[in-house]
Amino acid sequence: MIRGIQYSGVIATVKHFPGHGDTSIDSHHKLGMLSHTLERLQTVELPPFSAAIQADVRMLMTAHLNWSLLPVSTPRTSLGQLRSQENSYLQARSF
Repeated sequence: MIRGIQYSGVIATVKHFPGHGDTSIDSHHKLGMLSHTLERLQTVELPPFSAAIQADVRMLMTAHLNWSLLPVSTPRTSLGQLRSQENSYLQARSF
């Protein structure tokens, strides 16, 4: 689907990295919180993003949430660190 969308000239977007489905709060109204482990992230949340990267997706949208494993004081830096740490994991996996 991603390749077909992009072949037609539209930039496909996957969201919300690193995962957003388990929050109980609408992040348009309040900031959600995830307390998943890194193992859970790698086995449940990241596989769809890995598949999208393998399909050459052109855009990835981040989630608006707090994740207990990332320091709240530096969200941009934390997300960048997560992306860097997980980048090789995401690109090396084929789900």
